[in-house]
Amino acid sequence: MYVGADSLVSLKRAETTNVVGTTTKLFVVSETCCASMENCYGGFIQNPAGGNPTLVFLPAELTRICKNDSAIQEPLAVKIERVVSNFTLPFRTYVSSVGCTNCETRVTFMGFDKDREEFFMWSYVFTGTNAPALNRVWAIGKGDAKGRFVAQGQESFFGTLFSLPPGGEDKLAALRTQQFVKTRNDIDDGLAVPEQEVVSWILEILNADEKWAIPLGFDDRPIGGPYLIVKITGEGMSQLR
Repeated sequence: MYVGADSLVSLKRAETTNVVGTTTKLFVVSETCCASMENCYGGFIQNPAGGNPTLVFLPAELTRICKNDSAIQEPLAVKIERVVSNFTLPFRTYVSSVGCTNCETRVTFMGFDKDREEFFMWSYVFTGTNAPALNRVWAIGKGDAKGRFVAQGQESFFGTLFSLPPGGEDKLAALRTQQFVKTRNDIDDGLAVPEQEVVSWILEILNADEKWAIPLGFDDRPIGGPYLIVKITGEGMSQLR
């Protein structure tokens, strides 16, 4: 399993101003599992004691939670539930302080569950003060993992890029080079694609999203590098970029 993520975040400083920066948005949950984050990343809240506003930076909170829980020996499903439970507090602290009832953060867990012998993707959506909503996106056995590609995030852009529409207006036709289509087809067919070719293909997708998703009207949320790519197997996880 290969996972790619961008690093762009936008934080609210006030009602009409944002602070834009970059941070790591892939979080190590266990030796065979990572998590990603999208949408709301927190922001500045009023300090009850007065003085300067306090920053609630949700990526830093999730990093801390995952690091604290990483050494605990327990089934991966239990570990994920623990991470979700512990992340709920800083998320609710932020949304309650700024009065944002529709603020939404999606945390997606991806990896290999050794107890179930399967690759999986679970997505939790945190909205306001509601309980996190779980979506078990997919799970496939270790022997059936070849040829699967799932794009989580800007579904409209990715869906159009991979759909290869036979007719009508195709805004992304120029992006589907011969090599792009060949790599995609080889992955679909479960062929042995060289690791560097897969990494280059994922980077091509992310760079295309950054450049074209907003101008062509597919999304209004920008993404940006540096891009991180990790590889997850049944034995462990390694960062490729």
